[in-house]
Amino acid sequence: MIDEVRRTLGSVGHVSALGGSLAWSTVTAGQGTGRNVQLSITPRGGSTRIYLEEQLANYAGGLFGGIMGGAGGPGLGLSFPLAIEVLQVPVLAPLFAAVAVSGTWGIARSIFMTIADRHRAELEELADRLAEHVAHSTHGGRLGGGADARRLEPGR
Repeated sequence: MIDEVRRTLGSVGHVSALGGSLAWSTVTAGQGTGRNVQLSITPRGGSTRIYLEEQLANYAGGLFGGIMGGAGGPGLGLSFPLAIEVLQVPVLAPLFAAVAVSGTWGIARSIFMTIADRHRAELEELADRLAEHVAHSTHGGRLGGGADARRLEPGR
């Protein structure tokens, strides 16, 4: 199962086992870059719980800080000279500043949501494959637990 996780994520990680539980987490390189994923597989009460989570704070910080600082800062700085000196309509300065900030925020958010959606789909597919692997090894190839054996809440 761990090989499946490594292949899917393209990352190495730490594995630990205690009793029947298995835990795996990515090892981030250098400055804390790379994916930050945690996996735990825990047997409990005749069923197996697979918990797979990824922290996206590094992506958010890099995107919002980079895009808003790199494009929003200059846009904000240019909004006042543009409105006051070039167009000679000082009342437009706050509007231009708001457009610069909200525009760069919108771009950063759009890119972040695309990354988050792609990672969520990848982790959901991985969780399905892990559930099938657990089912084959514990229930002879079928998922146990009835119709709601696999519940995956959005964001979980």
